[in-house]
Amino acid sequence: MCINGQLYTVMSILLPILVWIGLTIVIYKKFKNYYGVVIGVLVSGMMFAFFQVGVPKVYIVNNNLKVKSVRVIGGVNYQMDNGTQVDLQHDPMEVMVVNNSSVELMLEEIIYGPDFYFNKQKYDDVISSVDSTHDKKANDPRIFYIESYNTGSFRLAHQRIDYFFDEEMPRKIKEYGTSNKKKYRLRKAPRKH
Repeated sequence: MCINGQLYTVMSILLPILVWIGLTIVIYKKFKNYYGVVIGVLVSGMMFAFFQVGVPKVYIVNNNLKVKSVRVIGGVNYQMDNGTQVDLQHDPMEVMVVNNSSVELMLEEIIYGPDFYFNKQKYDDVISSVDSTHDKKANDPRIFYIESYNTGSFRLAHQRIDYFFDEEMPRKIKEYGTSNKKKYRLRKAPRKH
């Protein structure tokens, strides 16, 4: 079953709360004690954890380059415009991109350094030098290509893509902590790799 982002958010919060309230009422009426509160908290906590960790996210890109974000519960087959069937079930710790367009896409990792500034010149230098002979350094941004009418699954920080196509990336972000922060942008691939 595919669930859109807004419905998923409501369901992942509301359903555990309703289960907690329901268990509290049923156990109180049946046994005249409040153990239902504790049992309800445990069961609803497990449900909430499942929704947050166990339900993979899928981004579907259509031919008009519009992006639709869905969550997948159970096995779901998706038919692309060219007739290809793809299975949307994948590792819940990964994000899947379904490229249902005739354009090759690339997913870029953007690294914000100390004080969370994005160095565009350094980033452009690294991106322009990436090919099969590029000697990758540990702090280089990663790039993933998704061929037209194909899929890709990626392990990303925070399990989300932050920017799409022509959205402008901010020069500075506000985050907590001291280490480098990563953001991700999905866009048309500028050249063949």
